[in-house]
Amino acid sequence: MKYYIAFDGGGSKLQGVLFDETYTILASGRSGGVNGTVHSAAEAERHMEDCLCQMLEQAGNQVEEIEILFASQDSERYERAIRRHIRCKHFLSSGEGSIGALVCGIDTGICVLSGTGSDVFYVRDGMEKDVIGGWGYLLSDDGSGVWIGQQALRFMMRVFEKLEQPGALYSILSEEYGIESRAHLYDIIYYRQKAPAFQIGSYCKAVEKAAGQGDRRAISILQEAGVRLAEECMEMIRTRNLPRDIPVCLTGSVFRYCRDMRDGFEGCLKRFYPDISVYRPMFEPVIGGIFLCMIMHGQRINTGDWAVYQKKYKDFLIKKS
Repeated sequence: MKYYIAFDGGGSKLQGVLFDETYTILASGRSGGVNGTVHSAAEAERHMEDCLCQMLEQAGNQVEEIEILFASQDSERYERAIRRHIRCKHFLSSGEGSIGALVCGIDTGICVLSGTGSDVFYVRDGMEKDVIGGWGYLLSDDGSGVWIGQQALRFMMRVFEKLEQPGALYSILSEEYGIESRAHLYDIIYYRQKAPAFQIGSYCKAVEKAAGQGDRRAISILQEAGVRLAEECMEMIRTRNLPRDIPVCLTGSVFRYCRDMRDGFEGCLKRFYPDISVYRPMFEPVIGGIFLCMIMHGQRINTGDWAVYQKKYKDFLIKKS
């Protein structure tokens, strides 16, 4: 029997599954994030090892060798950590865009991701072929959780400078997050945090909550985030001469939970590309590693088999928000 591992990691968490050659999940694990803009290399490796050891323990420590390890990001970052614990023949970077599209039931299309960071990927036959964005928060991560958090803080700055009126977003950030003054904001961002990107990205939840209360400033931030990513998506279509009806997948935690952002994205995209269908994930991204393994072994992923996959991977289904 051959064994495989799929990892999906970002700024906030790392998720893994251990599965066999029948694509049956034997164990799963979850640990802290591995994104290099948020965690040091040492922290990321500890989280990788923790997630791996959870899976090996659940499998009764009977697995002695992994055939292929699929990692959503650079597989070389996993190699050193994993080989301390188990033999692994091959390490493969599956790509966030690939697994994001596959868990939407699409093997060829555009995957637009918004989590801690953001990217727009072109995926063909289950593999990433091109990308726009993903430069990190210091350069350009428009429409990401960090970008949304930055807009929220800029709004707070303008309130403190008496250039904008407070509302629900101000109340949430001041009462629940302790940003009560100019000095507090400055202290939280520049002195208290080792990883400011993660801290800034955490304010995305405040924007989502305020938008749910009808706060117009919060709604406009989320809609603008969606528009910016729609513009990058359209640039991908235009500059790469892709079909005008190419499927588009929306993945990542921000798209999952922020309806106003999805509305902003689709409203912008459909004005110029009315024939495009927009899809959302059925499964957690880590299941995309299993689907990619199937493709590598000559199988095709299609929505006609979705009922089978839903039953087999029911613990990893995403509830539509």
